[in-house]
Amino acid sequence: MTSFRFETFYLFEEFQRSNFSNSNVAKPVSDALSQQSNYGGRSYYNTRLCYHKDKVLAITEVQFQTTSIAEIEITEDDFERFEVVEAEDKPEKDTELGLEWAVVSSSAHGPPRACLVAQYHGQEYDFKGEIFELAYTLDTVAEVAKTEWVEDLGKLHYEYIQPHWFTQEYREHTVLPGLRVPDILNISFDYNAKDPGFALSRVVVQLLELTCFLPTLPFAKSTKTLHISTLSDKKCWEMLETGRRSTLSIPNNLYECCIPDIEPTYYCKRFTRNYAIKIKVEVSDKTVKRFAETVMSVYVAKGGLGMIRKPVHSTAGHCSERKLYLEVLEAPLIPLDFDKHLLVQRQQTAVVRTDEASIAISLKEFGTGLTESKSVFKSKYDVKSHQLYLKYKLFSMADKIEEGKVYVWAQPVVCFKGRFALPTLPFEIGHVSSIFKHMSSVQDTSSSRIRLSVSKSWMPSLLPAIVVSRGMKLSHFLKLKLVFESWDPNETITLISSRIEWLYHHSGGNEEDSLTKTLRGRKYLHLCQNGNEDFIELPCKWYNCTVPKDLLATYYSNTSSRDVSVRISLEIKGKQEEIAKVSVTVPLKICDESFEVSTTGSYVPPSYALCLTRDEVKPDPRP
Repeated sequence: MTSFRFETFYLFEEFQRSNFSNSNVAKPVSDALSQQSNYGGRSYYNTRLCYHKDKVLAITEVQFQTTSIAEIEITEDDFERFEVVEAEDKPEKDTELGLEWAVVSSSAHGPPRACLVAQYHGQEYDFKGEIFELAYTLDTVAEVAKTEWVEDLGKLHYEYIQPHWFTQEYREHTVLPGLRVPDILNISFDYNAKDPGFALSRVVVQLLELTCFLPTLPFAKSTKTLHISTLSDKKCWEMLETGRRSTLSIPNNLYECCIPDIEPTYYCKRFTRNYAIKIKVEVSDKTVKRFAETVMSVYVAKGGLGMIRKPVHSTAGHCSERKLYLEVLEAPLIPLDFDKHLLVQRQQTAVVRTDEASIAISLKEFGTGLTESKSVFKSKYDVKSHQLYLKYKLFSMADKIEEGKVYVWAQPVVCFKGRFALPTLPFEIGHVSSIFKHMSSVQDTSSSRIRLSVSKSWMPSLLPAIVVSRGMKLSHFLKLKLVFESWDPNETITLISSRIEWLYHHSGGNEEDSLTKTLRGRKYLHLCQNGNEDFIELPCKWYNCTVPKDLLATYYSNTSSRDVSVRISLEIKGKQEEIAKVSVTVPLKICDESFEVSTTGSYVPPSYALCLTRDEVKPDPRP
């Protein structure tokens, strides 16, 4: 992580459908950014196209790295309440061209979901953007990571608790006015106190509201204001254990408070409003006080706990094809253009600047009726597939504080002419999968009474794939369970065999078996019950094989791609002697090789990195 911040803004453009061209979308923004020198290594564009009669509304989210210092008016007294100061020139709320966070009912029979909603000519459209990290707008990525650490002691962590009554995308932290903070947040402190006497002495919860206003006056600068309100400030004395690495789960009563009655997260042409919850802790030994803080960006939905809006026009389920394109740019920003007859629903483009070139990585979602030949992007430069592609690497870095500890994580990299860049890619672009785009749950079965599903997986562990390395054991990053429907609890259940298949999925759509392993035996299983669900946690030994060392790595280029999955199949017998066959297919991202990051620089491991001992870290067995 380097010394840059993120800036995010939104552009609303209206076009006539008869002469609409993708190349004209957000063109003023790309022209302006290409002339600036203080932007860092990444720019990101996310466009949602809303088709209404003879009009096309293009909503573009623009996010870029910048090394300039944020000019933000901050109203805050440390650990104290403050008086909110409002801008004199208030923005006019544009209900036709604005984005508002809301909980909307699903068009199917599933639960409601949280998302950004755009209103256009009386219709509402969902907008799926990159996760806004308010902390990275206020400060540099490196400085934010440092503030989570208590010097020579440990690190402060938070865990968002997903409410049960609606769904949302990963890393989207939706809150509503009136919601208790302990109901949505777990706070813990991982530490290694070598000296006795240290204790957690204070916990503070603050709500951050960042507003940005662009005046209508010509040549006027935008105004950023950070409002900080203290929701809870409690003193305590929770002693820390000494002599070993430990985790303190901070009691809920130390941050008992509620989300106040506030306006929702909102974006329009001249005004944006974003929120975050900041947690501050104080660790003391009665003479020295040390501090740490962590910031969780949140999206505030409009209304109270029971307010659910009607269904919106969504791209989910309507796109027949999602394809990734990589392009070397002659200028810093050149928009990718396609046949104007192709119905593009959504486009995401990240521009990565390297020592060799500027590279655009675009993920496009096309409407129905797309053929493979039409979706191939014709580059104006001679970029061969073996020169420019996206793949995954496993990284490790020694812990600067505790000797013998190593941080391990996996992430996508952009490879060009034999070298790779370590970009900060938007989540969807970094985890694209051309095969599993419509997969909503990793489960499959040929029996109406039994299903096999993933109950737990290793981080980062989100659809469309789990990022793993060759040599890892399946049981180390997957936990499987059998769920039974209408099954007699007194019936004997016998596991007969398990079959593990490693599958390649190439860009042509064909599925090719790679390696297969079959385990046979007899294992009598006993049902467990959780509420109305009867289930069995599958013993690890029935899928305790390693990711093959000769399994080829995942990659994406303009001309080809390779996805990998593992299919686990079981044969189960009941007392009636019938054999039920169940299986589950789990998409994977196979890392190409491991890479050790030097501790001499300023790089900080990402928040999802695992902290392991050196004995737990094993080298990647390359083919």
